[in-house]
Amino acid sequence: MFKNINDVIRFMGLQIIVIIIFSLFYYLIGRKTKTHFLVRSRYGHRLIKLSLIDALFLSVTTQSTIGYGSITPISPIAKTISIIQMILIYLFIGGEILF
Repeated sequence: MFKNINDVIRFMGLQIIVIIIFSLFYYLIGRKTKTHFLVRSRYGHRLIKLSLIDALFLSVTTQSTIGYGSITPISPIAKTISIIQMILIYLFIGGEILF
């Protein structure tokens, strides 16, 4: 648990850093080709190149475990990066709860 406000600030700062780093990973692999990410909407599904805001959205929804499913990683590299982010956030949260 958090012992004081500094622990909370440190934890939130770490979350923001991780979100930014993974956003950049998503953006770098998804900006050139349409083979890594699928967008679902009421108009159907389509493969897209990720914009920076799309990459940030994907990272935040992955890290917060909301996972709307509107942007889905479909290539092995995109799925691997998502899995790493998910495991990392569970380790952060678990570490804060245990210590």
